[in-house]
Amino acid sequence: MGERSREYQIEILGPGSVSRETASEVRIYYAVDGVCTLRRENGGVTLEKSDILLLNHGERGALATHDASMAAVISIEYYSLWDALGSGSGRFSLDSRTGGGQKYVLLRDRIQELLLACAGDGPAALYREREHFNGLMELLISNFLDTETPEGLSDDKYTLLMRCLREIHASRTPLSLKDLSERLYMSQSAVSRFFQKATGENFVSYVRRVRLEKVKRELAETDKSVTVIAVDHGFSSPSTLNKIFKSEFGMTPTEYREANGSPRRELQTDQRSRGRLLQIMQGERKLRMDAGEKPDTLHGDLANLVPWENGKQRLLTAGPVYALRGAKLQRQLLFLKDSLDAEYIRIWDLYSERSMLQDGRGGFNFTFVDEVLDFFVDNKLKVFLDLSLRTDSNRASEKREVYANFTAIRFQTEADWENALRCFLEHILWRYSEKVVREWVFELSFFLKDRPYYESDSYSSKRVWNRSYELIKSLIPAARVAGPGLILDSTGSQTDTVQSELLVQYFLLGGHPPDIFTSIHFPYFIHSISEPDLDFAETIRQSIRKSTDPDFIADQIALVRRVLTENGFAGEYWVTEWGYSVSNRNYVQDSCFRAAYTVENALRCQDSADSMGIFTASDLINEFSDSSTVLYGGAGLLSRGGICKPVYYAFQFLSRLGRFCILQTENCIVTAEHPGDIRILCANLRPMGPKYYLTEENSYRPQEISGLYRNRDGRNVEIFLECGELEGVYTVRHTVLNEKKGSVLDRWVDFGCAADLTRGDLEYLERVSTPEITVNQARILGGVLGISFQMEPNEVRFIRLTL
Repeated sequence: MGERSREYQIEILGPGSVSRETASEVRIYYAVDGVCTLRRENGGVTLEKSDILLLNHGERGALATHDASMAAVISIEYYSLWDALGSGSGRFSLDSRTGGGQKYVLLRDRIQELLLACAGDGPAALYREREHFNGLMELLISNFLDTETPEGLSDDKYTLLMRCLREIHASRTPLSLKDLSERLYMSQSAVSRFFQKATGENFVSYVRRVRLEKVKRELAETDKSVTVIAVDHGFSSPSTLNKIFKSEFGMTPTEYREANGSPRRELQTDQRSRGRLLQIMQGERKLRMDAGEKPDTLHGDLANLVPWENGKQRLLTAGPVYALRGAKLQRQLLFLKDSLDAEYIRIWDLYSERSMLQDGRGGFNFTFVDEVLDFFVDNKLKVFLDLSLRTDSNRASEKREVYANFTAIRFQTEADWENALRCFLEHILWRYSEKVVREWVFELSFFLKDRPYYESDSYSSKRVWNRSYELIKSLIPAARVAGPGLILDSTGSQTDTVQSELLVQYFLLGGHPPDIFTSIHFPYFIHSISEPDLDFAETIRQSIRKSTDPDFIADQIALVRRVLTENGFAGEYWVTEWGYSVSNRNYVQDSCFRAAYTVENALRCQDSADSMGIFTASDLINEFSDSSTVLYGGAGLLSRGGICKPVYYAFQFLSRLGRFCILQTENCIVTAEHPGDIRILCANLRPMGPKYYLTEENSYRPQEISGLYRNRDGRNVEIFLECGELEGVYTVRHTVLNEKKGSVLDRWVDFGCAADLTRGDLEYLERVSTPEITVNQARILGGVLGISFQMEPNEVRFIRLTL
């Protein structure tokens, strides 16, 4: 069946078989057909068809199939997991009999595709198998990794234990207790005691086990002599290794190499069992495909028009103050304000050397800031000002930055900070009047800033919030104060859910509740450390990795809303920044996928957030020396040249929905101004596949985006609306955005992604990068209005019906 990776083994169990029993690997047991029994040390469990259960390293178990059943065991080499894990213990919680949700559906699909490829022959089947295994690993790590702190260990001690284990497993040479103590800045005796207490095993025996596993790997995978391997892994001689190895594994290293030196293969099964596996997996795939081909049929009643507030996109994030002095960006903001009906423009970096200068006598020069604020006031734009001290940065991927410059003024004391805030507030009151600035929002955010508001050993975020809130309200009583710009610490565990709840509660109970509670959401797992007192300013983000959970953003926003409601919060809840990627060099940002993702999440969060801020207005704020092409993966709604990207049209469609809701699903909404004016918005989001999650966000070219999706399935939609006694013919106007219609990225690919385009080329590109509009008619028949249509992958469609 082909050569497999040594990192994993797939064992197919036909009827009446028993899997090998081992505790040295992570094993995923999958019931292909019928009923199977998993025998464990603490008792047996029954697995029925399509059940999935995982046993961790150190847990013994063997799976037995009955006369008419079939199963698969996917064994993953435990020590290779350490190379893939960004954090965590390498232990997983996975049992589909007690868990559910979309993540289990995705996992089951991935296992079925892996087994289907495994049952095939030839290099193509082997390539597909490895791709599906990589996707399985990504899902496993992203959604099922156990990040709970073990009982009896504090968070700090658990973090220390993980550092110990990572040092041991990552070391390419024998690691001594002295080496580890130096790396952890602890005495040898302290490390030894702690390790014994935390693992139940002394350091020496644990390290020996790891060394032996590495020896086994080299014996199987390399041509090195036993003598060289023994020396490389700290054994004094080959005879010493022989003695220890035989005692542990029942054979000598040479005997082990003879038995395991060839590439690991799937357990050979007879042709009948193999054919049955292929037949079952092909049947499962057909069921999935047939389910996808069936039309989504939606039913509504024009007599049930529920009032619906369509104002979720009234906040537009623009960027740092200094960037808004440019006429080009100002023109783009005015276009977005008018076309998307944006009410507030969010800006930051007020206290930057690039936007506000100190005169050396304790005062401030607001000349540059006035240029920007004059533009806002002259064009009747309301200011949403983030007052935090942020780094001027541009992120290339989840791991790298294009640049990061901290140019904010450093305030030394609390008095310095309050003086700066007071001077600014008094200045805008004098220049624009209380009538104007009372409509502005002043945000104190604590999670995206890179410096405290002022330098002091006694610094407290809670004090900053309360003192600044009181100062703003004393000078502009009617102005609204927002905060804290919450970013939830998330690794997907219950511990993080509790921690997130505590952060929200801590802020609400910190003194003055905000007029607008603010948060920021992107689909990443964030590994961070929070101070024990939950001081919301002291969150230090250590690393981030992409989440495959399709419910990630909706679940986070719903969590914040729930905690706010439970604590009696009476203000509004705004999401100030959200999206699919934090990168400004990710061509997914320019794609139809982002448009479909935006629509689906905006609809799903409809009842949770009072506003969903658009991030961000234009690619102009992401420009740098590496951004010379017409598109470069920026997060803007508009390209640097002002061409509307697919995500722009997603927000435009959202802004055109009616005042009443007739029906809504997670990817479709039917609204109306009245029964004679119906407005429909649908999206066909296709999820990203393993290629996207296993590579950095800036590592693929525009031509490769279409190959990143898990599938490219279309979608058939039927909508039937009860019209009562209403009669007549509706004019149906479809505005369609997909890869073939309206996508500037795909049209640019047609240009060969040329870097040098003439002015005429750019004008043509702008003309053809608009959605297609078609018009037809639909008659009310028997009191029912019905329309149907087919959608391409990642298509967004806005339909307006007028009678």
